[in-house]
Amino acid sequence: MFIAQLSTADFRSNGALEHLLPLLENTFTEFKSHEHIENQYILEQLKQRLKLVNVTSQSVCNCHGDSKLVEVILVAKYWTPVLS
Repeated sequence: MFIAQLSTADFRSNGALEHLLPLLENTFTEFKSHEHIENQYILEQLKQRLKLVNVTSQSVCNCHGDSKLVEVILVAKYWTPVLS
């Protein structure tokens, strides 16, 4: 859905951006909620298993620690009222 909207959106038009930004904000907020659930439940179990098999690489153990979703959500929240 977003691929079609992004590929056809006229980014010179405030109206197109006003329509698209809230949709993007909602989608990324849902992603963030999903990530929170992963971090809280699934990744804790994975970290315990990695310790059991002696995996100590920080890149492997902290692969979800560098999320940029919050930054994307903040950009969408900031620009939505600016364009209105």
